[in-house]
Amino acid sequence: MRLRSLAVLATFFLALPLLAQPGSTCDLAISIGPGTHVAATDDLWYLFTPATDGVYQASTCGLSTCDTKLWAYDECQGLVWDETGLNALAYNDDHCGYQSRILFNATAGVPYWIRVGDYNDACAGTPVDWALEPYSAPPDTCPAGQVQLDVLILPDGWPNEISWEVRNGGGALLGNGGPAGGQVCVDTSECVVFTIFDSYGDGIFAPGGYWLSYGGVQVASGGQNYDFEDRVELNCPPGFSCANPELVGEGNHTAPASDTWYSFVPAQNGMYQVSTCTGNTCDTKLWIYDYCTGLLWDDTNIGTIYYDDNNGGCGLQAQVNALLAGGETYYVRIGDAGGDCAGSPIAWSVNYMGPISGCMDPSACNFDPLAEMDDGSCLPWGDPGCPNGPDLIVLSDVLETSLQLTTINVGPNDCYITEGCLSGYGVRDILRFTTHIKNIGNTDYYIGNPNANPDQFNLSNCHGHVHYEGYAEYLLFDTAGQSL
Repeated sequence: MRLRSLAVLATFFLALPLLAQPGSTCDLAISIGPGTHVAATDDLWYLFTPATDGVYQASTCGLSTCDTKLWAYDECQGLVWDETGLNALAYNDDHCGYQSRILFNATAGVPYWIRVGDYNDACAGTPVDWALEPYSAPPDTCPAGQVQLDVLILPDGWPNEISWEVRNGGGALLGNGGPAGGQVCVDTSECVVFTIFDSYGDGIFAPGGYWLSYGGVQVASGGQNYDFEDRVELNCPPGFSCANPELVGEGNHTAPASDTWYSFVPAQNGMYQVSTCTGNTCDTKLWIYDYCTGLLWDDTNIGTIYYDDNNGGCGLQAQVNALLAGGETYYVRIGDAGGDCAGSPIAWSVNYMGPISGCMDPSACNFDPLAEMDDGSCLPWGDPGCPNGPDLIVLSDVLETSLQLTTINVGPNDCYITEGCLSGYGVRDILRFTTHIKNIGNTDYYIGNPNANPDQFNLSNCHGHVHYEGYAEYLLFDTAGQSL
């Protein structure tokens, strides 16, 4: 009887379930804050909810001696993970010898899961010391009279598209690099221009981005709001670029050198004449833009709304008659052709010429949406005098030559989902292509203003700019001609 009772008792104890240990899975993650921590076992999970936005660093460098690995995730429910970076926000193995470091961009109040592990059980039985802290730029090692410019980049799924450079105000290259970032020493009194490039033209997808520190102080950040390039200027004089223009009003002005930028806000709608015709003998040029952020400019008319080089009616000087809207900001760039005005100031002026006249009847074939004074020129549809309208075509060769099938790991709050490009997050197959719509007609295609015509624009987006409704809409078909 005693032996039988013992057998029953042993069976009872063997049937008891093993209790899951804190940190053994992401839903049992150990809550932590910034500081140094000790992972007693392999693949231990931690939960971190930052109090402030910013880039955070988790590292075993200088703290552990065994071969460690680190992961960070922005989700737990339904998470599929492996020993590499599958579905990870950040992942690293062997950043500093056999130890690891990860950086991730975090939002205040949002939970993040950090997993501390090792390579092939290299830390079995050995606790792993690691630290979590806000990222800070490396110590400044620049010589006297110079300061360190630190470039931190968290790439997206296409790191090879990312490059950057640092130049002085005269255009001399001071340093450059790729997705790993880096440091450049610059003179403390020097105008410095940092430019980051994306070869595909879609910036860095969230949660990636870039952060720029000058002398240990963060001075700029970005990533999601640029196309082919983004630019940051430090210690540059007024008028150096559209990011730091000189504000002017109507009247006469003098540009101290070629490629000086100005901002002009018209007092009212109308025709304005911008001119370098008086007071100059060198070959001048002028450009007018209606935006600055994301502007790609050169010595041609790219990005301009008005431009002149010897076609304004005053020889080698430049002049345009521009239709401008009151209260809007315009960027005027005064320059020269081929350095012809080098070392010489350029006189120029901007003057109001009167209201915009034209047909104001919306039902007429020659309706001018910018006109504020009817000039009696309205024509009914069908009149032989009706102008040929705009004619938009899609350049199919641009689309065909840019097709690229890739994959992307999308977070739940990514712009892809916010703007309706994808219906779910995680690893997705992406067909990427470029669209180019060209107006080959005889008149401008007027798309309206986002504030005055909200039905024509998508105002609910996370890129920091509006989208024209319906632009680049497409249908995807399979080889049998069935719509997908």
